[in-house]
Amino acid sequence: MQAEETVYIRPDVLVEEVDGDLEISVLDYSLPQLEISRSCRTALRNAEGDRQASSFLRKKIESAKWLIQALEQRQRTIKDIAVAIVEFQQDFLLKGPENLKALKMQTIADTVGVHLSTISRAIKRKYIETPSGIYELRYFFTGGVDNADGEIESRRKVSRRIGELIDGENKKKPYSDTALARLLQDEGLRIARRTVTKYREQADIPASRLRRMY
Repeated sequence: MQAEETVYIRPDVLVEEVDGDLEISVLDYSLPQLEISRSCRTALRNAEGDRQASSFLRKKIESAKWLIQALEQRQRTIKDIAVAIVEFQQDFLLKGPENLKALKMQTIADTVGVHLSTISRAIKRKYIETPSGIYELRYFFTGGVDNADGEIESRRKVSRRIGELIDGENKKKPYSDTALARLLQDEGLRIARRTVTKYREQADIPASRLRRMY
């Protein structure tokens, strides 16, 4: 049997805790170090008497400058996105996974001041190393349900609470999905029975009739 190839992840962003604060830096080892070479600039000066050659070289140099500026802007955008995510998910990074908040890409897009599609492109296959481990940036964008205060509860947190309720139930009279929804509603969550069913099934927890112990 052929052994699976080990895949190593090199993070694009590094978050370090320094004196209780989180410091963020973009790791640019994956980007080429580009600059306009001295020979190109010399060639442009030497071609000043040749309009066609001068025009050609100027266009090439301008294209190169545009590429360099685009790469620099890309790095700035990634850092801006990382800063916004870290600020929003600070409790998760400092206190643990149970503190992950629901977060939509549109929220970060509004914070950074870019289009939603820019966020989606910028975080694609990008990883962040934090005091809690290495995560894909997409990990921090979660769905959720509204709570009574109008805030958002993380889908993972709600799913974990459903699991806790089921773990503590009377196995002779297990909670139905409707009962679970009512219990969550009593805790301040606006959640429908069908949403409970979806989260329960995603967690591979059987229905109440299959959990009953006689």
